[in-house]
Amino acid sequence: MLLAPEEMLREYFGLVKKIKYIEMDAQQLENEIADFTFKLEEERQWGFEIVANRRLVAAAGGIRHKMPKGLDEAYVVWEAQVSRLEKELLKKRTVLLEKEQQIRELREQAEPTRRIICELEHDEQKILEMTYLDGVSNRHIALELHYSEKTIRRKKEQIIQKIIDKCRKKAAEVPH
Repeated sequence: MLLAPEEMLREYFGLVKKIKYIEMDAQQLENEIADFTFKLEEERQWGFEIVANRRLVAAAGGIRHKMPKGLDEAYVVWEAQVSRLEKELLKKRTVLLEKEQQIRELREQAEPTRRIICELEHDEQKILEMTYLDGVSNRHIALELHYSEKTIRRKKEQIIQKIIDKCRKKAAEVPH
């Protein structure tokens, strides 16, 4: 199904927004994964100390049932904590992989329109971004780009026509 140019642009910039939000989520997850990895390493170091203390007690002649009770309990708590952190870390890594896959799929979906937009002049791209991504008015665009409102309206019409022409050209290049 072919979309009208304005619908295509709304869809494209909607995908761009979605990609940005997912990238922010992915960045947050990467930070959380780094924190969890650090906590897990700290817990493992603490566990090594417990194991070393248990070995010292055993080497000093302590029999398992005569080991200090707190040391065995600390070891059990440590194992549970490490296991919980490892499971949580695995969940976060899985979610991150899913987000990265989602980003790749959205980028692939947006690619044909991105190519067309990249062929436009910089100020034309800026007008499209401000219109469809930022949602600002023609008046605001005119003020920011130092044009009249009328010029912005005219430029938008020209941009849409350029996009139509580029789509027709690309469609003509595709073998039938």
